[in-house]
Amino acid sequence: LRPRELPTLVVLAQAEGAGRGRGAQALAQVAGVRLRDVDGTVASLSETLQAWAPLLEEAREELTARAVDRAIIQEQASEYERALAEDQAREEAEVAAAAAAEEAERAA
Repeated sequence: LRPRELPTLVVLAQAEGAGRGRGAQALAQVAGVRLRDVDGTVASLSETLQAWAPLLEEAREELTARAVDRAIIQEQASEYERALAEDQAREEAEVAAAAAAEEAERAA
């Protein structure tokens, strides 16, 4: 961003496809003398929010869906790791039991 006037108020939203802190999109800009008009600034920000609300809501829903998907994948991976550890422990116990039985058979 290169504001032409100072001070400048810019409304930003994370740009599509941008990761954390890697990109933003300017939705609106209020600069210079216009910032002194508080009511005008608030009205401009309200108009910006109303204009972009559907897209922002869609983006929020997409982020939420991605977070839910990540949580499900992590839960599935944890469950898989737990089941794998149980299977390995069971196999080790079976091998140890078979070795003990074989040892007892030899001793007899």
